[in-house]
Parts: sequence; structure tokens; C-alpha cells
Amino acid sequence: MNHEYSSASGAPGIIVLAHDALECGSTQGTSLTKVTSGTVGGDQYEIFDNKTGSYGSRDADLLSACVASGYQSTPSNDFDGPLYLINGNSTNTGVHISSVTGTLATGPTFNPGAITTTTTPTSWSNPPASVAQYNSTVNIDISPTDSSFTSCMTRAGLLWAAQTIANTSSYTQAQWWAIGTGLNTNLNAGQIYIQDTIAPTGLGIVNYDVANPSIVANSNCDSGAGGIPYCDALIGFTAIPTPASGLTSYMSSGYQLEPVNSLDSYCGNVYQVGSLGPYSNCSVSGGPKIPTGFFSSTAVDGYAYPNDTNFFTTQQYGGMQDLSGYSCGAVYDWGVSWAQVPHT
Repeated sequence: MNHEYSSASGAPGIIVLAHDALECGSTQGTSLTKVTSGTVGGDQYEIFDNKTGSYGSRDADLLSACVASGYQSTPSNDFDGPLYLINGNSTNTGVHISSVTGTLATGPTFNPGAITTTTTPTSWSNPPASVAQYNSTVNIDISPTDSSFTSCMTRAGLLWAAQTIANTSSYTQAQWWAIGTGLNTNLNAGQIYIQDTIAPTGLGIVNYDVANPSIVANSNCDSGAGGIPYCDALIGFTAIPTPASGLTSYMSSGYQLEPVNSLDSYCGNVYQVGSLGPYSNCSVSGGPKIPTGFFSSTAVDGYAYPNDTNFFTTQQYGGMQDLSGYSCGAVYDWGVSWAQVPHT
């Protein structure tokens, strides 16, 4: 997990924290010990760890926590503020948000439970470990097999996050959030402003299992005055046609655009249809299977920052034929698609 801070001289620096350092050992404490430091190309870096003994002790609230990338709408505030981590609780009835604060001069401090949510979310269920696909008896493995957050970022005083969950019809759907961090004085820390889903009955995404979401918000944000905290947000995802739908296509790539101040006035789109054959996540040379979702990513156009209004998303789809090297013989493999989604 990486995060950028300003050093005492104002120069940027990178603090790198090992993920297992936070989820193992004495994580309820806030002490982070410097392991090493140095410079790369003139840029300073420091690496910290808070392991204090056996890795057998784990903090359940931090297992598989999503680490939020930081974006602000002006360069002077770029990456300022805490590094946030978000995870669902063990009963899928709430979220835990922790933070890492500090500078290169003072060193980082880990703050468990830094933000307490002030609104009660709607509970959810974990997705199935795999889902069926058209024209195949082999299911597609979903990763992760629980509802851990697969994508998160901060912008405009909000922590934006997305996860795969189940719905009542045995499909998978994407759930996405916007939660106040307190960095925007117009928004309340801990308030859940958005908890919404992209479901198989959604606009433009009918009859698809929706999984592996990644989310980003652009710079077209309002001030949050009046408790309206919306930016344009894009959620990219894997779209898997359900066999019962009658669709004769395979694992596909999709996205949903949520315009500023227009929750549910969204545009859903499957932009890359899997057409060659069913996806088979077989192992290679006896190694582990490769679940779908490892290459789901959504980002703003960094070249235009801080006026980064356009989006890019990359997703997997069933799109290539692989004739050798797999334990189950000649199968159809996956490809990676990408789409540019302009701000409108």
C-alpha cells in the first residue's frame, strides 16, 4: 500500500506499508517502526512495519482491507490528509474505516476505527464462490469469494468504495459507497451518503452477474453544500450473462456512469462482449486457478489533472482461445479490454 506525503521541506515522499504488517501482529496499537529509508531518483521513501512478534495474531477488521488512493481537486491539496483503509465487518452489517496519518518528518501513526459511521447501512450477503456461464458446465470463479472491497479511493471529502455482493435471486451484483471523511467541512464524517448497487436488473445491465467492481470519482464535484456530495463516478466491472437469460454471449466487460448530483440517473453499458467461447479458469502446469477480476481497474485521466474529468476502465472478458498449457486442454481464455468514458 502506497501513499504520498509532503516532507518537512515540502518535497513529495512515499510511505510504503506492508499489508501484512497491518493485518498481523499487534495491530490494535498505533506504533509503526521504521524498517528502512532511502532515496530513488532524488525522491525520499521510508518503509514502516508494526509487527511485534508472531504473525499468528490477526486483526479481523483489517484482513483484506482496501487501501484508498487519494485525489483532491486542486494541486495544492493533492494527496493531503490521511490514508484510509475500509473493510466490511464479519456480519456484513457495517464497515470499519481506519487511517494512517503523519508525515515523513514525524513518521506514520495507525489509527484503528478512525471513522465511525453515523448512519446504519443496509446489510448484504457474500457472493457465491462461482457463477454459471452460457454454453459450459464450468463455473467462473469470483475473486474474492467474500464481499471484501475490491476498489476504493478518496475525493472531495468522500471515501468511495466498491465490492461484489449477492442478491436475493442468486446473482452477483456490485455495491458501491460514498462515505464522508470529515475533510470536507460541508459533509459529515462517517455519514453514508451513497450505498447503491449495480444489479442484474439494472438499466442496461439486465441479466448479467455483475462482479469485480472498481470505482473512481473525477474532478467534476460540487461543494457538498446542503449535504449533496456527489462527483461524477465511474464503476467498471465484469458482466457475466446468466444462462437463464437467453443471452448467447460470454464473460463481458461493462461500466456504469453516475453523473454528479444525479444518483440513479445512470448509464450502464456492456462495452466489450465475450463472443468466442466460455471462459475457463483452469490452472497452469498444476498451479493455482486464476479467478476473474484480477485485472479490473478504473481511473481518471491523470494527464489532465486537476481537471481530470474523463475516465478509463480496464476489465477482463472471455475473448481468446488458448490451445495449450492448461490442465483442462484446449479452452477459451480471457482478454483485457479497456474503454475511455468521456465526461458529459
